[in-house]
Amino acid sequence: MVKLGPILLSCGFLLLISGVTFAFGATMGGAGAIQNVRDVKEALDRFHSGDADGALALLTEVLGTNALSDDSSAIVHYDRGMVYLSKGEKDKAIDDFTTAIQKRRRYQAPYIMLAQTYFAMGDAGKAIAELQAAIEIDPGSANAHLNLANAYHHQGDDNRALVEYGEAIRLESSPYAYEGRGSVYLLTGHADKAVADLTAAIAMKPDYREAYVNRGMAYDNLGDGKRAIADLDTALKLDSADLDARIDRANVHADLGEPDLAIADYDIAIRARPLDTVLLRSRGDAYLAESAYAKAVADYDGVLARTPNDPVAHLDRGAAFYRLHDYERAIADYTAALKLTPKDARPYDDLGGAYGAEGKLDAAIAAYDEALRLQPDYAAARRDREGALKAKATGQNIVVDAQ
Repeated sequence: MVKLGPILLSCGFLLLISGVTFAFGATMGGAGAIQNVRDVKEALDRFHSGDADGALALLTEVLGTNALSDDSSAIVHYDRGMVYLSKGEKDKAIDDFTTAIQKRRRYQAPYIMLAQTYFAMGDAGKAIAELQAAIEIDPGSANAHLNLANAYHHQGDDNRALVEYGEAIRLESSPYAYEGRGSVYLLTGHADKAVADLTAAIAMKPDYREAYVNRGMAYDNLGDGKRAIADLDTALKLDSADLDARIDRANVHADLGEPDLAIADYDIAIRARPLDTVLLRSRGDAYLAESAYAKAVADYDGVLARTPNDPVAHLDRGAAFYRLHDYERAIADYTAALKLTPKDARPYDDLGGAYGAEGKLDAAIAAYDEALRLQPDYAAARRDREGALKAKATGQNIVVDAQ
């Protein structure tokens, strides 16, 4: 599962307030200006000590003096918007960021924070518009280009996202830009480029968990399961509660033919997500690979209890029943899968195997014939059909073990 780092990597909360108070004070004269500077500084201290409400009260008091220049007012509105945003009061934050822009049109920070707020509200279109405006003010802002790249990516426009990530990297290399571009490369099928970018991100930020997860997935896509496991191990050392990384590692272990290790990870993930049918089916497949057929059936039962029309779960449970020599139940599951996917050749081949195991060779041959009608180049069905014909000619029963 591809994981992105922070979605919109703008300035930290109240980053500007500490350094801008001097400019703020310089725009006014007299004791009132000095007191306002002190109040803004105290608001900053209160915010960092966890007293967001106290910070809001002081900033609101400063704005109520009506003695601020437009530049100073813009700064204080921006700071108050940041406090509102930290409290989750997005509408009030939007009002303050918008006012800051109205007071000072070429003040880039509120545009970026408006974008972050709109993005958090699910409106990527508005976020992109604000970020484009921010870049018009300062085309050399790597931060704005990075945010725009992330917004484009989450809107599904990966071509534009790649352009903006490249521009962000050109202006100022950062692990977040490399991780973002690497994630897009991974999603668009360029695993080799993904590895290169994610390696650069990790070199700059050795504890970058998302980069390890995504590089692990890139290695897996390149067929290097061992390196994939190494990266996912590191990600889980950094955060053992990362269920997505644990599921990814389980899937890679399963692909590597290590069902016991896969099951251990699936167990933890299923305890956290007991209703996740994909996880149950995946663990069932691992049990099947480990020859724990009864446990596999139990997991497939759980899947089908929630999604009775899942043809893959019927096929997989049928395979488990087959290996338990419960051919009648296997036939029932294969038949159920056929009803759900009548143009799929595989259930017919599996059905033929179950009929053959029961000694119903004519029914088995008919099932293989149907599989080959649907898929003439189905080598396994052709081989199984020949086995059934041979068994019929010699009067012997046949069990097809290749299911």
